[in-house]
Amino acid sequence: MERKFNNIIFFLVSFIILMVSGVFATIYGPILIELSESFNISLESIGLVFSLYSIGIVSGAILYVILDGVRINLKTRLNIFFMIILCSLALMFIFSVRALFMVCVFICSICSINLQITCLIMVSDYSRKNQNLLITFSTFFIALGALLGSILGPFIINCGLSYKFIFLIIFIILLIVFIFSNVVKIYDNNKIKNFKLTKINLSDLFKNFEKLIVILLGINIFFLFSIEQLINQWLPSFLRISKDLSINFAGNTLAFFWIFMTIGRFIFGIIAEKFDILKLSIFLCILLIITLIFIHISKETILSFFLFGISGFFLASLYPFSIGISTKYFQHRKNLIITYFLICGFLGSSFNNVIIIKVIEKIGINYFIPFILILGFILLSLYLFVFYLTKKSRKGKLKIQTVG
Repeated sequence: MERKFNNIIFFLVSFIILMVSGVFATIYGPILIELSESFNISLESIGLVFSLYSIGIVSGAILYVILDGVRINLKTRLNIFFMIILCSLALMFIFSVRALFMVCVFICSICSINLQITCLIMVSDYSRKNQNLLITFSTFFIALGALLGSILGPFIINCGLSYKFIFLIIFIILLIVFIFSNVVKIYDNNKIKNFKLTKINLSDLFKNFEKLIVILLGINIFFLFSIEQLINQWLPSFLRISKDLSINFAGNTLAFFWIFMTIGRFIFGIIAEKFDILKLSIFLCILLIITLIFIHISKETILSFFLFGISGFFLASLYPFSIGISTKYFQHRKNLIITYFLICGFLGSSFNNVIIIKVIEKIGINYFIPFILILGFILLSLYLFVFYLTKKSRKGKLKIQTVG
């Protein structure tokens, strides 16, 4: 009975951590104008917070690889990241210094991605029989966290409170999880105690796998994360400035986008085993492009609201499917695949965030959707090229070695 209780608590704590890591992806977008006014700087300048977030994610993924070679047990590693992120959130709530805020955003992103990767791999490895289902539920909670993050900012501001209370709420949630996980001692469970991360060596990707496919998958994630993160970060500001809509409507649109992201990730995660996920990814990418075209030409606010939600539904499973495609070749290297993809993805979102800032400065935020559309066509082209290569491999024209 005690073992079952510990298992339930382990999954509960892990899913809450994954959910909070998803919150960090969307909390800044809806309050971007408030941040700009608070620090008395332009919207384009405060938009660099998104680049810092993405660079922090990449740095955190690299740090994860480095820490893999350091002998620190799992409980100690998680507790260190918990304490650092709690201190950063406290500083963001107490002080109103721009430089300090930017540093804390960077540190929070480093810590959150380390917590996310560790929990994602622990949960997926907890039961070999239900691995796919556990991965689906893990990414579902990340998407759920992103949904909550998009709602939290507008809710706090509509209540007449400072945006700083967002960081206080996250602080309280993480503090409760931190204390609870240590008091209940969920990491003293034998299964968790004996958990060991597979030794990461990113060079394995290129030594044991066809180089061209690896490069294409990495570039694919580069543009995929760019689309997702740019919508997270700039959609509320686009709606508030270009469409002259309220913060409440802009926040609700982003929330609606993430509601459909969450639903799509859950539904496609369940039915994925019945389909060729690469073909399904291509089909979803085409539907995403069509939806973005309708958003661009639509003049109706309500129609755009629903179309943004539908675009989230089509975008939802492209990242988990990319993991699925890759793990066919790297059956026991999920931590390597996830780390590699996160580095590629957030490098892409950081780079394209800088580009979109330049676009906004030069020709205005009205070109936000056409920019996303260009990235969508690039993404589709890469999917088609990967499909072409995998089709050749099935015919024996392209040799692919597997690892594990």
